[in-house]
Amino acid sequence: MSFRKKNSRSAYLTVMKDPDNIVEFENVHTYFFTDSGMVKAMNGISFDIPKGKIVGIVGESGCGKTVTALSLFQLLDRSEGQTIKGQIRINMESHAVNVINAPAHVMQKLRGKQMSMIFQEPATSLNPVFRIGCQMDEVIKLHHPKMYKKERKNRTLEMLELVGITNKEEVYKMYPHELSGGMCQRIMLAIALVCHPRIIVADEPTTALDVTTQAQILDLLLELKNKLNITILLITHDLGVIAQIADEMIVMKDGSVVEKGSVKEIFKSPQHPYTVQLMRSHAFAEKHFVKIGSFPEKKDSILEVSHLKKYFPQRGNFISPGKGIVKAVDDVSFTLKRGTTLGLVGESGCGKSTTGRTILRLLEKTDGNIFFNGQDISKVSAEQLRLLRTKMQIIFQDPYACLSPRLTIDEIMKEAVREHNIVPKIELDTYISAMMRACGLQESYKQRYPHEFSGGQRQRICIARALALRPEFIVCDEPVSALDISMRTQIINLLQDLQEKYHLTYLFISHDLSVVEHISDTVAIMYLGSIIEIGATEDIFRNPLHPYTKALFSAILIPDPDVKGKRIILKENILSSSLSPSGCKFQTRCIKCTEICKMKTPVMQEIEKGHMVCCHLYDGK
Repeated sequence: MSFRKKNSRSAYLTVMKDPDNIVEFENVHTYFFTDSGMVKAMNGISFDIPKGKIVGIVGESGCGKTVTALSLFQLLDRSEGQTIKGQIRINMESHAVNVINAPAHVMQKLRGKQMSMIFQEPATSLNPVFRIGCQMDEVIKLHHPKMYKKERKNRTLEMLELVGITNKEEVYKMYPHELSGGMCQRIMLAIALVCHPRIIVADEPTTALDVTTQAQILDLLLELKNKLNITILLITHDLGVIAQIADEMIVMKDGSVVEKGSVKEIFKSPQHPYTVQLMRSHAFAEKHFVKIGSFPEKKDSILEVSHLKKYFPQRGNFISPGKGIVKAVDDVSFTLKRGTTLGLVGESGCGKSTTGRTILRLLEKTDGNIFFNGQDISKVSAEQLRLLRTKMQIIFQDPYACLSPRLTIDEIMKEAVREHNIVPKIELDTYISAMMRACGLQESYKQRYPHEFSGGQRQRICIARALALRPEFIVCDEPVSALDISMRTQIINLLQDLQEKYHLTYLFISHDLSVVEHISDTVAIMYLGSIIEIGATEDIFRNPLHPYTKALFSAILIPDPDVKGKRIILKENILSSSLSPSGCKFQTRCIKCTEICKMKTPVMQEIEKGHMVCCHLYDGK
């Protein structure tokens, strides 16, 4: 199906309904045309974005949030999706443009200069083969072709400084892979600001970021909005984000706006049943995560990790030689009781995932011991390790990336089960169907491919695949980081249900403290490769001891616009594991740092029964 547009000037020039608005959506219909029929991604949406405000769009995955942004920028693939009805007006002060009818050359001038977008995944939005400075200069050159090279660089550096990047000259020359997720998000924001647009659309700008980085990005957005009087359209599934910085909010469901108004009004008195449901789903204080049954605790340990180290050499070349080693995991020790869950928490780059993969011997350790069921797995042969694989499994962070796009779900599930002879061949189909049902998947899904499922369904497939090998221990590596709240709740409840049913033990890696609180029996806080605090979940959340733990907890967003938590601002960004200072690793960011912290490395000490901390503040207590 094709819809032609008139390219005459009168076809796209229009008048704003209210001159105080910068964007107006009026009865917008955006449809996708698929082999299985027409999908109404936006079905008659209408709302306004006032000047100088932060307007949040919230809703579950698939409700049409991102399609709303793509329709504003007219970035839809016209062969598959088009805005076929309605108006999207952008205020240019002297005139207004209906972007739906605007020709390509007009849209090219609008994008980047009048309106900019921060896409959901910064690491994939930045070109990996070009340096940061080159990518930012390109945007300026496109909209200001007469600007000299030196002027472009100066503006780029100015924008990098504006978004809080202090080492701007170094970052200017770096490639995207050399930066953390939080830094990449700051770069995306700098690119969006570099041509001084009037409105910025931020599509899930804090998804998969740790709590401290998330808080920094939100503080930065709020600061820029107040400083530059920029309008922001914030797309998110996190009501905590909306409550903390948005002025107005729009609730979407199934391609329609079901409720809109000021943030305070909607949070105080939501009218639509779906909005009420979202609020309840997000209220962790209401214990929406539910433990099913009560598996009696066993006293024996399934996993004992002692002084585990994993170092990586920093590789270089003849121009830029290597600078030593990266201590990704540096002297980590803990014991995990059978049938329990240990939550491993920390900022991006602290070594959480490396710890999990080293325990499973997906990475070979540098030093230390790993005992699984009393057996030192670092000393077993390749054949013995192969047999152990069925007992030790992992659920990876990105379910789409770890499922082969060329295999059906049936083939993906059967592959490892067949390889390890888990069940007789004649029982294979029945067994796979049972595993899928246990994880909330329909048997009819077997012949589908991974791309035909939602994020939550793909995560269930990964859980079913791990469970099919009848493991005793599973490393859950950020299994819910990119899911909306309802999907997150479903997956967490599923993991808890399966733990009770199959007597599983979890190492749950996450930066989401709210999730960790509800699924974990014990919690370990990790910083620059080392565990700095560990204890029972209740003790850690009731009485955090380490200054870093307190800073993490202070950054948790509360889904209530009337409650503003007092955040502990750390001194600077997290260092690289290759640049760990002498003495305490946290001393460069700690607000309670003393001279002894700079000279002597603290040791782990027990403050309460089972509650241990590695900090000089508790020496002698």
